[in-house]
Formats: sequence, C-alpha cells, structure tokens
Amino acid sequence: MLPTRFAAVVREAKERGYTEPDPRDDLSGMDVARKLVILPPEMGAPVELEAVKVESLVPSALKDVAADGLLDALATYDVAM
Repeated sequence: MLPTRFAAVVREAKERGYTEPDPRDDLSGMDVARKLVILPPEMGAPVELEAVKVESLVPSALKDVAADGLLDALATYDVAM
C-alpha cells in the first residue's frame, strides 16, 4: 500500500472543514505556538511567543501562492514531506 501524499491529506482536511480557509494558517505552526503560550501561565510559568521555536510545514516557495492554487502547488512537495 502506498503512503498517502501530504497534499492529499491537506486537501481532505480542508474539504472536511478541519483547516482554516487557507491551510497555510494551520501549516505555519503559529496557531499551535499561540496555544503553547496560553497554557503555561495557568501553571505559573509564563512563556513569551518569541520563546517558542516554530517550524513551518509551508515550503518557502509557496508562501505567496494564491490560496486557491495552494493545494495543487503543495503536491510538488509530496516527496520532500
């Protein structure tokens, strides 16, 4: 069985309504980073957003691609992902 391609997984997640309208908002990692900053102060350990290392899953070449063409363009990075 062949593994599911990254672009296909992102496309399905978008079609099911699991992603933001532009999946780059989810793939950038910033949403998770913001959530990580919210939780520690509740335990008495404040953390600044700048202290969270974020690695985006959005290839740099796709940062300026129109949102409606992103999923097709993302397929060119399936092997790398």
